[in-house]
Amino acid sequence: AEKYTVKKDVLTAIAKQSEGGARDALSLLGQVLTLGDGEITFDQASLILPRSDYMIITQLVDFFINNQSAQAITLLNKSLDEGVDLSQLIKDLIEYTRQLLLLNIMGGKEKIKIDMDKDSLKAIREQSDQLDSNKLIFILDTLIERWQQVKLSSLPQLPIEIAFIKICLPSEILVKDGGVKKIQE
Repeated sequence: AEKYTVKKDVLTAIAKQSEGGARDALSLLGQVLTLGDGEITFDQASLILPRSDYMIITQLVDFFINNQSAQAITLLNKSLDEGVDLSQLIKDLIEYTRQLLLLNIMGGKEKIKIDMDKDSLKAIREQSDQLDSNKLIFILDTLIERWQQVKLSSLPQLPIEIAFIKICLPSEILVKDGGVKKIQE
């Protein structure tokens, strides 16, 4: 009725951000509609909606696979400097890793339940073949544990940087309580 066209990816982002709350979704949509006339693109909506990017997430997982913590931390901080929302990025990284785990367990037969372009879909399937279930569970546990610490930290990205270092340690080593312990495969 108001003669706006809103791209599907914008509506998907609004639905994710509102976490099922109709009032929150309507409020976000109202804010997004103030950004322009006619068609509202994701670039416009990203001024209001927390931004994340599956290209960044795909790269982060590649760094995890190759135990490259310095590169993962550099990408994280560069992304934050460019306006990516830390909380949304970690939520999306957790969901992406969950999808990797489901693909891994189901032997690639699981339908991917996040909207991604063709390149990202190809990447997630390839990454699923490179990670075993134990490593994926370890990544999820580490991210969830450290994500809970973000709100308490004076440097919000610090717990995530520590998570990336922990995830990128060689798979047979885990630093715990000041000592070194072998991870059970």
